[in-house]
Amino acid sequence: MAKPVEKKKNPGKKINSPTVSRKKKVNLSKVQKKKIQRSKTTPKSTQEPITSNSLQRATLLVLCTLLLIVLSVLLKSSFPWKVCTPDKPQDLSSVVFEIEPGEVASGICYRFAELGLVDNPETMLTDLKKMELTQKIIAGSYQLDYGLKVEEYINIITHPNKTTEVTLKIYAGWTIDEIDEKLSNQGYFEKNRFIEETKRVAEENNLTFSEGWFQSGDYTVLRDDMPAQLAEKMFEETKKTLTEYSDEIQKQNLDKKDLIIIASLIEAETHDKDQMEMISGIIRNRLSLSMPLGIDATTRYEKKDWINPLRASDFISDSSYNTRRNKGLPITGICCPSAEALKATIFYKENPYFYYQHDGNGNIHFSITYAEHLEKSLQVKP
Repeated sequence: MAKPVEKKKNPGKKINSPTVSRKKKVNLSKVQKKKIQRSKTTPKSTQEPITSNSLQRATLLVLCTLLLIVLSVLLKSSFPWKVCTPDKPQDLSSVVFEIEPGEVASGICYRFAELGLVDNPETMLTDLKKMELTQKIIAGSYQLDYGLKVEEYINIITHPNKTTEVTLKIYAGWTIDEIDEKLSNQGYFEKNRFIEETKRVAEENNLTFSEGWFQSGDYTVLRDDMPAQLAEKMFEETKKTLTEYSDEIQKQNLDKKDLIIIASLIEAETHDKDQMEMISGIIRNRLSLSMPLGIDATTRYEKKDWINPLRASDFISDSSYNTRRNKGLPITGICCPSAEALKATIFYKENPYFYYQHDGNGNIHFSITYAEHLEKSLQVKP
């Protein structure tokens, strides 16, 4: 059987295999589809995140800008001298500078910068501390020229001219001793000077005592004559108030000495104007029946102790200041009354009460009988 002749394969010629060619066509088709799909979808898919990122960046930028503005405003309000220092007013060569009693050095330095007297208050405060003068600043009214050095300003407010005017606030309820102590401690004058001047004023006006005749209030005096001027002006203010109500004083036939004492008792008991008139009426009720006033403030005045609790042994004394044991008024006033206390003494409010007590919140509770007073004492929170 003749063998069939085998055809020789040509190794250099590629054979187009249907399988291979189909496979290639499928792969190419997928690639093309991917390219086509990518060309259609890429612009949209890439464009959206770009837009989103831009919005995020813009939003962050706006928020950061707002945050910087807020911080700037806060810094200006908290530390104005660190942001900008006001310039000196062009039309002024000097300015009146008031320093209140007890005002702290840092606040004073800040106000110097606020008025354009100094560039940096921190520098002024540092200099005050180096010279140990932060506690030596003298309250008063100063006419300060612009353009001086920081050291010159410091010297002026710590070593003021004797003719410098000083405005003092004398609080109602302060005693003469307390006024003298507070003002001498602030360096206004030597200790006991004010006490001596009140005694002088009392003698010149034929007064049997001085405590109570010097009315509280705000007084402007010259520094070099402060104790004398202060005592005189306080007494003149008391006389002015009494003159204002002289008709009613005569109508009630009131003794001015007793009026002054009662006003000081009322002031020591309360600073509430509404309560003053009621307490004044109760004092009148007790005096009319010759009852002891029972006002502990009189004993505190004698002991010069307005803080510590009083003990039973404090009320054994026969002193006129022991108003629990003794009848009538003490022999002197016990503090500086206000104009309101003097007025309440004259225009008292009639009432049926003989007892009163304050609770821890300053509210006042009235009673007619002692038994009622004791019962309320158990109810009232101290």
